[in-house]
Amino acid sequence: MALAKKSWEKVLELEPENEMATVYLASYYYSDNKLKESIDYWTKFLEQQPESAEGYFQLGLTQEKLGMLDEALESYKKVNEIKSEAKEGYLARARIYENKKEYKLAIQEYKEYAKLFSGNVAILTYLGKCYFEEQKYSEAEEVVLKAKEVAPDNIVLNYLLGMIYEKQGKIDDAISIFENII
Repeated sequence: MALAKKSWEKVLELEPENEMATVYLASYYYSDNKLKESIDYWTKFLEQQPESAEGYFQLGLTQEKLGMLDEALESYKKVNEIKSEAKEGYLARARIYENKKEYKLAIQEYKEYAKLFSGNVAILTYLGKCYFEEQKYSEAEEVVLKAKEVAPDNIVLNYLLGMIYEKQGKIDDAISIFENII
């Protein structure tokens, strides 16, 4: 790896605008956990290729790993401005919002994703969980039941549905769900 790094640095010395060398060095520094250096190279690459959704996604991952969450959110937004069908942009933003306990914003991102890519059980599960955290139990129930149509025996979905029923006061339904899980 060290030899490869030296080679890419030499390429940039000879050709400062070489995009491939820039990307390889950005990736090298990311894998070596030298994240600030990785950000520098991703930024340089994006100056050369400002319409690269993948470049913004990689920059966002690096920023997120450094704890630069607001910057990462902006990079991930740029991903979907450039390429609206890039599901990873929606998911990355939703994940950050969910981790920050900003469930309303996470819900918006998951809903946007679900509009474009319907029927994804994992996304519906995350969306249901966010509704649950927001204490919007009827919305949570609706989403989880929709997900259960695709994956009726999914333990996580069933557990979440049992929790929803418990919060709604549907104790018999909750008990039935929990007994089925066991």
